[in-house]
Amino acid sequence: MPKYHFIQGKETGQGIEIVNGLPVPRITALYGPTEFKPFGNLASWESYFGVAGGKAQGGLEFGNCEGSLMLIARYLSTSENPLNKLHIGDLDIKRPHIESREERGDAGPRVDLWEFDIEYASNLWNELVLWRDPRHRKTLLAEYATYHWYCVPHRVKQLGISQAGLERKLEELNEHIERLKRNPDRRLVSTLAHQIESQCLGISALMRDRIERESISAAQIEQLSKRQKLKPKVIENAADVYAVAMEIGDATRRIFDFVRPRVDIARARNYWQEVDAWGNL
Repeated sequence: MPKYHFIQGKETGQGIEIVNGLPVPRITALYGPTEFKPFGNLASWESYFGVAGGKAQGGLEFGNCEGSLMLIARYLSTSENPLNKLHIGDLDIKRPHIESREERGDAGPRVDLWEFDIEYASNLWNELVLWRDPRHRKTLLAEYATYHWYCVPHRVKQLGISQAGLERKLEELNEHIERLKRNPDRRLVSTLAHQIESQCLGISALMRDRIERESISAAQIEQLSKRQKLKPKVIENAADVYAVAMEIGDATRRIFDFVRPRVDIARARNYWQEVDAWGNL
């Protein structure tokens, strides 16, 4: 898969170190064979902002998750709090959340963002209201049958909640929304998330534009030596790409700084058990 390395200035410029043949600091973007709107075939990008122990240090990693987006804060220590992956954007199962990159699947900890933000909580309330209609639940079940993710069996169990159980959950969620209304930071997470979503679209367009401008023809490629062909594709003077990546990183850090201290990790580890329990109400 094509890989490109974006740097602010020149590859031999001041402040640039070469580590394992690649410049640092840099933004490394990887392109795959499959397109997922709105990011096209941009599969991922990762920032490297420093060097420690002779190795480039990863900062923030972006992943195109079939059109939604994941942001992994590689700089966070996970020894006590393993939550370091933010999943937002256009999710098929609309539960924006934070989870662990290292502890994957239904055994890993997870927390949904509706617990901290009134916009996400209100969106969930509106969705659960639709569950009052058995026909809507049937439609959801048909949609879930097309997915092949580990979460699907849990979501199917959750849809089995009784009407009385659903009304209880709606009442609990409404009480939670009322508490959030008294919180001055009630829209902090969603505001930052929407900023990140917009900027991720922006940086993907900037990267595509710079790659197209730097591209050379097949005839020019044939004239290159084997060593030149294997040389990493470094795009210089990409300060615009670098600046947007820094802004995305700052907004992502603010979300983690807000959410992580407020999470009960023991409860986060039981996330999917709580989801399953809905089916028994």
